[in-house]
Amino acid sequence: MGLSIIEQVIETLRAAGFPTQRAMPGTEVPAITRIVAAVQLAQADVDKRETVLDVHLLSPLSMGAQACEDAAFVAAEALKDIDISCVIGSVSFDGRAGIFSITCRATKPETVRMYLDVPFKIGAVNQSRVVSFTAQQQVSEATTPLKDAPWTLRLEQFFRNGFGEDKNPDGDTFTVTHGDEVYHGCRWISCKRTREVDGLRQIREGIATNQTML
Repeated sequence: MGLSIIEQVIETLRAAGFPTQRAMPGTEVPAITRIVAAVQLAQADVDKRETVLDVHLLSPLSMGAQACEDAAFVAAEALKDIDISCVIGSVSFDGRAGIFSITCRATKPETVRMYLDVPFKIGAVNQSRVVSFTAQQQVSEATTPLKDAPWTLRLEQFFRNGFGEDKNPDGDTFTVTHGDEVYHGCRWISCKRTREVDGLRQIREGIATNQTML
């Protein structure tokens, strides 16, 4: 679990535009000309499966301390999308290296709501905040036998306060992949969004033309 979170944090920071490597110092700090990041393990409780990381952001002297602080907020916002919470420290300065640095203490908060642990995608976009998914076939006068009937879908997701929502593909029709099941020709026919105390609940219903197995 710990290694997986480290890799996710590194990938997320790189996607946000920060050259990122694991561990600090690890190797001799090179001369830097832009803000860079290093991710290292701060604490891990193997029994409780809890991991705490330190995300160090380093800024060259020419960019100043303010740029280092600004970068910390950008990094913290990017990590929200993978449900990582950050506490940002204060900027320090290494006069010998001419480098400003700031540390974000990154943790994955205790799960307050259980999500499905089966891979789920809409189109090619992964969905990580799925609470429940239901697919149902029903015979009508126009569709017999059952195997030829269309599918009705119900997808419930929950987005916690302060964290991003799952992204969705463009277009009106798409596939839905739930584990080994793939639903084709899908489109939504209703969407309900309910604001709750700890986040936003979204329930969408739709139809699919057919289902196949991977």
